[in-house]
Amino acid sequence: MKQQTRKYLTIFGVVVILVSFAVLGYITIEKKGIVKILNERNRANDNYVPFNKEVILEKTNLPIIYINTGQIKRDDFINADVKIVENGIIDFEGKMAIRYRGHASYHSAKKKSYALRPLDDNGDKVNVSLLGMKKNKKYALKANWIDQSMIREAIAYELARKTEVHAPEQRFCEVILNGKYYGVYTLMEQPSRKSLGIKKIEEDQTGGYLLNR
Repeated sequence: MKQQTRKYLTIFGVVVILVSFAVLGYITIEKKGIVKILNERNRANDNYVPFNKEVILEKTNLPIIYINTGQIKRDDFINADVKIVENGIIDFEGKMAIRYRGHASYHSAKKKSYALRPLDDNGDKVNVSLLGMKKNKKYALKANWIDQSMIREAIAYELARKTEVHAPEQRFCEVILNGKYYGVYTLMEQPSRKSLGIKKIEEDQTGGYLLNR
């Protein structure tokens, strides 16, 4: 009876030890995971690095956007020197404000999108036409990370225009940020009340809403 009791106690002790190691291991892994997530969030404030830093853009049929700036941020705009060249001709050269763009895509996508705001000599936002699009104060450089074909959104917008529904104008382009090639992006206008022709409503009116999440 004593030997059987000792046997059960030994088995119980081994089980307790194994469970303890498993729990400690889980806590360690979980802690490392949390630390990794926090570190990734901290690094998210840095300009992310393209996958292949050795790629050199030698020839393209697309417009090229050159951006020179400091550490791009998620919430605050910083100034950047921007030059847009199409077929060897400078389409735009001047100052723009830039920051990261997006919500879920900002945290999940490895290729980030950007918000651009053209600036005048005084640092104020100004309406400019980029690559033949109508004048606008707000533009976006979309990475299209989820859509690897990069054409689904463009096709949807084009079909909308065919049915006389307003859709943002856009142009495909190549982006070079601080001397590094970052790949193909979509430069597009950011919809606004003005671009959509929505008038500001009075208190006794309804309709004419522009929703933004």
